[in-house]
Amino acid sequence: MRLIKKRIISLLLLISFAHANHIKWQGDYEKALKEARDTHKDLMVLLIKNNCLECKKIVQKTII
Repeated sequence: MRLIKKRIISLLLLISFAHANHIKWQGDYEKALKEARDTHKDLMVLLIKNNCLECKKIVQKTII
C-alpha cells in the first residue's frame, strides 16, 4: 500500500510539473526570492534528495 501511495504522489508531481517547462528555473534561492518579490509573482521551490530515484525522474522529465 505504501508503494502505491508513493507512485500516486509521484504521478501527481509529474503531472503538476509537466506544464513547468516554460518556467525560468533559478538555482539561487535568494535571487529567486528577490525576483518573485520584485515581479509580484509566486515562488515555486523544488526540493530533491540526491539519492531519490523519483526525484531524479521528475527533474529529467520536466526541468531539463
